[in-house]
Amino acid sequence: MELSNRSQKKVDSILLHSSRLFVQHGYHKVTMESIAQYANVSKVTLYKYFNDKQALYEHILKENFLKEYNEIVEIINSRLSFEEKITQYILVKIRKHYHKSQPIFRGEITLSLSIQKFIRKHNTLLHEERKKLFIQGKMEDYICEDVADDTLELYFKIVKNGLISINKDLGDLENENLSEVIKLIYSGVLGCHN
Repeated sequence: MELSNRSQKKVDSILLHSSRLFVQHGYHKVTMESIAQYANVSKVTLYKYFNDKQALYEHILKENFLKEYNEIVEIINSRLSFEEKITQYILVKIRKHYHKSQPIFRGEITLSLSIQKFIRKHNTLLHEERKKLFIQGKMEDYICEDVADDTLELYFKIVKNGLISINKDLGDLENENLSEVIKLIYSGVLGCHN
């Protein structure tokens, strides 16, 4: 269903403000009433577009997953080197995790089957994109040929999760400095590059 400009502005306001509320207060402390008030719309208008809080939350999650996927595909399909791509990929993941208006699902509710299926598909697609990236790394002699894809996948997750978990301790590191840290960490798999 295509929305009028006025309706689209209302939906955009609802999505922006509810996202911020979910990030600041967590899913369970946010109410539809607080969303309506913060987004400056009536409860009737809010319920016109979203049946309940969970439907709204899942809509936001889905939009965020799609945005992340498109950003990562753009990076992987670019003409950058493997080293530059892996750095940008991890930066996307870190920015997503600490974005002030993008809630991260932390298992606080049971998601609907349709969004669970969507997330599994999303994760499978991202896994396929990482495989392309690892192939490029091997072709450019950044990654030794004998390093298995499963090992690279595990290494990627350890690096990503480690950087996300300590990012608050790092403060507001400039992207350039964080890029240098990522390059140092990835030197473990970049050993074949002479």
